[in-house]
Amino acid sequence: GVNMNTFEKNLFDALRVLSVDINDGAFLYDEEMVKAITINDLIVKNYHLTMKPQDIVLVAKNKQSEAVLEKLNSFFEIDEKMKKAKPMYLPEEVLNIDEATFRFHQLVHYFSTYGLEELFGVETRTGWLPNPELEIPTEESDALLETESFEIVKAGAEYLYLYKKIVTKRNRASRLETELLEEAVKHLSVEELCQYKVVFKENLFVIFSCLMNSLSGKERILVLSNICQNPTDVFKCAKKYLNEKRYHFTTSQKRAIVCILESYSSASFRENLMMSNKRREENLIVLQYVDYNRYSKSKEHLECVNLLRNDDLTSWEARLKNALSKKNFEVAVQLLKQRPGLVVRFANWLLKEGLSKQQIIDILRENKASLSLQTLLENINTFSNDNIKENLAEKRKDVLEIFTTILKDRLLQINTRIKNKKVFIDAGQYDFRHSQISFNSASSESGYIKSGIAFKIPDEVNYLRTFVYWENDIHGHRVDVDAHFRVNTVENEEVHLGWNDDFRKEGCYFSGDVTSSVPYGCEYLDIDLSNPKLDYAVVHINSFTGQFFKNIQNFKVGMMAIGKLKDKNNKSLYNNKNCFFVHELKGDFITMNYAFIDFKNKYLKFLGSNSNTRYGSLEEYASYKTYYSLPDFLNDLCDSQQATIVSSPEDADFILRLDKGLSDNEISLIDVNFFVDEKQ
Repeated sequence: GVNMNTFEKNLFDALRVLSVDINDGAFLYDEEMVKAITINDLIVKNYHLTMKPQDIVLVAKNKQSEAVLEKLNSFFEIDEKMKKAKPMYLPEEVLNIDEATFRFHQLVHYFSTYGLEELFGVETRTGWLPNPELEIPTEESDALLETESFEIVKAGAEYLYLYKKIVTKRNRASRLETELLEEAVKHLSVEELCQYKVVFKENLFVIFSCLMNSLSGKERILVLSNICQNPTDVFKCAKKYLNEKRYHFTTSQKRAIVCILESYSSASFRENLMMSNKRREENLIVLQYVDYNRYSKSKEHLECVNLLRNDDLTSWEARLKNALSKKNFEVAVQLLKQRPGLVVRFANWLLKEGLSKQQIIDILRENKASLSLQTLLENINTFSNDNIKENLAEKRKDVLEIFTTILKDRLLQINTRIKNKKVFIDAGQYDFRHSQISFNSASSESGYIKSGIAFKIPDEVNYLRTFVYWENDIHGHRVDVDAHFRVNTVENEEVHLGWNDDFRKEGCYFSGDVTSSVPYGCEYLDIDLSNPKLDYAVVHINSFTGQFFKNIQNFKVGMMAIGKLKDKNNKSLYNNKNCFFVHELKGDFITMNYAFIDFKNKYLKFLGSNSNTRYGSLEEYASYKTYYSLPDFLNDLCDSQQATIVSSPEDADFILRLDKGLSDNEISLIDVNFFVDEKQ
């Protein structure tokens, strides 16, 4: 299993939740209340986080305030190391150093690592640095960002809490959420696991694999046939699991999969066997490796499999293509009504094949209840982007009209708490106008705040700092990580800051390129927000020595707010409470477009996308705008719910905000997944 502290930290990072030992009958003492308030003040001061008022009372009743502080201190352990980490130069030095000295120092540093490795053929642990005696300033600067709240759950209840939270969403789980799911299923009973259908396929793969490994006999069959919605789910999961097991199943695993497949009606089984030719091939592989004929107990199901093997089943896809090629739109429409989800996926292709916009709208309208709001929103994001792929651009206006029409229809069907209520929208520290909701296109590295959400850069913030910290890889080898800025000016000129280009230009500063990770490596990039020449920038992170991010220990990257760079008080280089966001990167890649900065509109976004170019590319961002924004969605949502948007929180029944609020009438859009999973 996962180390308990890692699990609790993941839980906190992904869901902003902390588990605490709670006894419901505990009594509240004055001195415990004073202690809890004092400790919460300390949490606000140190980490810019706060407990909710009712949680302060709960923690005081149960004498757990010190335990809460201890847990948070352990979560921020690496941050304490980061505060003391030494880069090549301090900001004061980068501002004033002459270029010849900088370049000379950098060359000596490179030669003392890479040069010596080339000469002697042995790994050099650490390179020469210009300032071995460098004193790192550690005085805290003032808080520039808003305090965020988190919530307390009862220890023991966190597993069901997070399982329900993640599996009932039609979204792909992030890496952190996936790790949490893998741990949660080990702690849940059969009854608890059977309570919820897993509605998003990729999340199902994770759980299917865990349960195949941890359960056996009737329990395994009961739970898996409960959480899989149809035979296609079972086939897809079994195929993935087959790869994991290197194409070798035990007898009990074979029996279980056959038994689960035969728990569905033979009509549903037959329909799911032959969705497409590609699916046929994959299903045949699964049937072969589970020895289907040997373990089958149903004559009807076995007959379907024999028809599949003899190529006597025509796929739904083939029937559709045949109808479209003959311009037999009536038959095509009848087929498409069976699979409305695929109509959404193929809308662009169907228009090209001759179906009219209205025909597609009618099919979807008739079956809208089965459509996922997440998929509709993802498609609106895709088709409204100017940078869309050429093959999708031709019919994009029609496709957009289809999806926006159906989205509004679909929103009318959901029932939310805000129905017929007065609503105040509190954007807090976020820039809603430049935010869009990313579901399955969100970065796998996302924490509580997903990629796609923009942060307002407050007026008192004059500089932005990208901070990078890393240690050796998991095998103890040296790692060299690089951070780069690609900046576009208002004259459309490109400025590049990094080890292989400028170190100081247009109000951008680079701390120098550290190539070692013994005991750590540390770099930062600063950017002056007051420079009128700057238009937008992309922050790019690259593992120069080629290790995957997941294999680098304590690899943290963050975007930090700075009030004054030249302040003689020498405020600390790194300060977690002034970070817009920090990520411990553990992805399966070596390059990443990490963040996007818009200077004119003063906002910042976490991107977290795997970059296909080694040092990031501005071309991808030439049309980096938000199209169907968060306010667009909230307006459509409130219209559908006949909720009135009011201009002051005092007049509102509910306050909608992004993160967790402090009072009962505040609704976190993240916690309710933007209401898109609400039942009709």
